[in-house]
Amino acid sequence: MVSANLEIPTLASAVNNLPALMDAQTDILDQALQGDIDFSVAAGGTIVIAKSDSLRNFCFNLTGSPGADFNLDFPMNNRYFVISNKSGKTATIRIDGGAGKTVIVFDTEKRVLYIDGTDVLDITGVGIPNEETLVTRATDFTISTTTLTAIDWNAETRDEGAWHDNSTDPEQIKMGQGRFDATAKIHIINVTVPDTIDFKIQRYNSSDALQETVAEDRRYLDTASTLDLTITLTVLNIRGIVGDYLTVEVKSVTDTGYSVEADDSYFLVRTSTSGGAGIPLIVSSDPDFSQVSLLVSFDGSDAATSATDDSNTGHTLTFDSNAQLDTAQKKFGSASLLLDGTDDHVSLADDLEHYFKFHDFTVELWVRFTTEPTSFVTLISKYDVTGGNRGWRIAYDQTNNEIQGGFSTTGSDSPECHFTLDVDGISVANFFNSQFHHIAFVRKARLFLIYVDGLVGNTAIDNSSRIFLNTTKTIIGASASGGGVNQNIAAHIDEVRITKGLARYTANFTPPTASFFKQ
Repeated sequence: MVSANLEIPTLASAVNNLPALMDAQTDILDQALQGDIDFSVAAGGTIVIAKSDSLRNFCFNLTGSPGADFNLDFPMNNRYFVISNKSGKTATIRIDGGAGKTVIVFDTEKRVLYIDGTDVLDITGVGIPNEETLVTRATDFTISTTTLTAIDWNAETRDEGAWHDNSTDPEQIKMGQGRFDATAKIHIINVTVPDTIDFKIQRYNSSDALQETVAEDRRYLDTASTLDLTITLTVLNIRGIVGDYLTVEVKSVTDTGYSVEADDSYFLVRTSTSGGAGIPLIVSSDPDFSQVSLLVSFDGSDAATSATDDSNTGHTLTFDSNAQLDTAQKKFGSASLLLDGTDDHVSLADDLEHYFKFHDFTVELWVRFTTEPTSFVTLISKYDVTGGNRGWRIAYDQTNNEIQGGFSTTGSDSPECHFTLDVDGISVANFFNSQFHHIAFVRKARLFLIYVDGLVGNTAIDNSSRIFLNTTKTIIGASASGGGVNQNIAAHIDEVRITKGLARYTANFTPPTASFFKQ
């Protein structure tokens, strides 16, 4: 047995060395929290980050010159880290070969990420302090014209960013370089019905030239219950340039004496926390993709007669007659579907995924006409025109200049919501102009709506019934007619998407600016 007295010097030495040991461990921890590594991705393809590098480094500076976009695979450790992409290509940050959610980091971007054991999450901007300006009205603001009018905000609740001036241009919220979130609420009173009210958040440059409408809504007022109208718009990640400013503008089609009430109207602008101040919000997936039951981008080689359904259902598409891809015209991607109006169409077998019952839904696509049709034509349908087997369709009625969202509750009836050209905000000439236009047919609870280029049609349908369960194929470019097709369209069609169980659009919106996400 060793004497306790003999162990005293050993214990004393260990105690004396303890600060040095703690310092060494702290250095290791600091390296893990702050470590900065230049990591070459020149090899391209899929590059795997070793577990030791993942744990010992916080910021990965991606260097080298890969020949194409690449994947960067991290081990499945709960970990915060930074990716600074200097490679000249786009990096997809993944876990162990692509399990879970991924994040895209474009060239020159720097993003803060977190692995939670399942997914890669983008947390750039979370917790960043933000400046904001909240302006209101001290008195009601009366508008006596039918032109678009900017609201004069003559009171400030707070102005941390010094973006508003009560005495000079009080209708403007100045912006700097960066990204901004905005919410505008207006309470309109003294409206004479019937009327239509447009409500917009607009961005102008320092020369007072309109740069974009960043958000808008349109309301139709036809009953006493809508005499007192409140509208709220929220938009995230508005791109700001030094000298730009935002305004809130309203317009009545017929009334010249309505007011914006002071008590319940405001305009709030703040530096964006959705993507970080000055950093764009990068979205790499559709959070509602599981509800997408058809997604066809019509990409491929010229004159090809096949395309892929990128939804999880993976339908087989059949190109009939002379239907084919055309690389000369497309909204996004490499091609679009070309239909000549003579029996051309694309079909897929009858599927309960396209039977909507009572559910919300969104059917949308892009269409390009060179001339106005001379007869009634169908853009997309699950609908037999012979009667008794009708379901739903998007069509164009040349007699009334109407884009229609039609449906049936009995198999024989055919109620329709309409967007009327020359009435609802887009002229016949500006629709049949050899440009692609976005069409969306939406059900939200009882309400059926049709949108053209993000503007809602004036004629909605309120119907609580179930859409009829028919046995017709889903057809792009025509309607079924017994054993054949009818109402064929001569046009280009691109980016067809059907979402079951979700009304993606419930107010005026900005149409998609890129191809739909495929995950």
